[in-house]
Amino acid sequence: MTLPAAEQLQQLQTLATQCHEKTMPTCALHAQVWQLPALAELQPQAASEVALALQRQLASAMPNTVYAPEALWIVHRALLATGQPQAAHQALADAWAWVHRVHATQVPETFKDSFLHRNRINVAIQRAWLAGTSQ
Repeated sequence: MTLPAAEQLQQLQTLATQCHEKTMPTCALHAQVWQLPALAELQPQAASEVALALQRQLASAMPNTVYAPEALWIVHRALLATGQPQAAHQALADAWAWVHRVHATQVPETFKDSFLHRNRINVAIQRAWLAGTSQ
């Protein structure tokens, strides 16, 4: 069961505030990333600003508690939804570069196929990247 966008946004904004107050920046980052879909639906201009700020933040430092491609995928989708195609493309490029690099350098041979073809985030990123580069 999914909460309505307004309720999702309110709860995630509350969580982000609580995390900031308790000096838990990674928790706050998670809450900010996860609020983007609801924010894009309800407040597109605010979503665009938050997504651009998160894109800059994630480019400079990616916490190890965040699955980088997923955070970048959410940022990508929010930027697309809010009319920021160049920034969205960069977020997608960064996500695909991470997946490609990790697949090539860190994933054991036994798991390479599942990493690219069974991880739902990696599959979505790969499909979007291939669709965008084939146009």
